[in-house]
Amino acid sequence: MENKSEIAHQIVPYVIEWISPAYVHFKKGWKWFTIAGIIALSAILYSLYQGEYLSAIVFIILSGVYVMYYLEPPPMLHVGISELGVQISNKFYSFHQIKAFWINYLPPISTVHFKLAGKMQREIEVHLANQDPVFLRNFLVTQVPELEGKQESGVNIFVRLLRL
Repeated sequence: MENKSEIAHQIVPYVIEWISPAYVHFKKGWKWFTIAGIIALSAILYSLYQGEYLSAIVFIILSGVYVMYYLEPPPMLHVGISELGVQISNKFYSFHQIKAFWINYLPPISTVHFKLAGKMQREIEVHLANQDPVFLRNFLVTQVPELEGKQESGVNIFVRLLRL
């Protein structure tokens, strides 16, 4: 059975809503794949040379999985923000569950991050697509504290620079 907040968020209209990819799908050209292939092949050959057959198998599997992952388009998420909380596809987060938010605005990639309350303090990242970050910020700041000056994580910078 659904609890009261889940039922209420279905009734309250969204203030802001959009469709967002689950992750950024960087387009890669032949140069990127050539360099990545040389690196993967070098790792495989070095593993075989060292007698680390399991490592070579792992590099082969990882390469194959990455190519399969790249060929699939990212799933699309429905994002809706109401007076009660944030709906991301079929998961609802009330504003009581969200400890803070921050917006990373670096066109063409802009994201809003929600830091969840609780022991794990998990962070959810949602791509803004074509949403106005100023309008979104002005609404969210009335509901949840903003982490001002928060920067993109090192892992996200690494992924963006290598276009992974």
